[in-house]
Amino acid sequence: MTQPLQLRVAATPEAAQIMRARLRLWLDDLDVNDTIAFELLTACSEAFINAVEHPVAPSRAAVEVEGGPTDGGVVVAVRDYGTWADRPFSPGRGHNGYPLMCAFVDSVQVDRSRAGTVVTLHKNLSRAGAGRRR
Repeated sequence: MTQPLQLRVAATPEAAQIMRARLRLWLDDLDVNDTIAFELLTACSEAFINAVEHPVAPSRAAVEVEGGPTDGGVVVAVRDYGTWADRPFSPGRGHNGYPLMCAFVDSVQVDRSRAGTVVTLHKNLSRAGAGRRR
């Protein structure tokens, strides 16, 4: 049985490569096929970069990534330790991370608190063609 994913890395853009490599190994251990793995890696990368770029006054300069299997899928949570500034949406000026995450996973939940923000991504593996690696 695959162990849950538990990772804490520096809140830097360079640490995204470490996160992706560890996440990929974990998904390989779960026998997730390449297409689903790509989708999860893309969504998690977006959540990670948001956790690096957008927190205001973080209490820790770290990002945590945790993952586990669910009934028929996987869940990955990306956590930062800052608050969010409410910024108006400006088309063409970034702000594409959330729609991109939604395009690649089955659900995205964003929980904001004074302690930080947690983005939880769920991907269903029970769809046709989403099972074992090919």
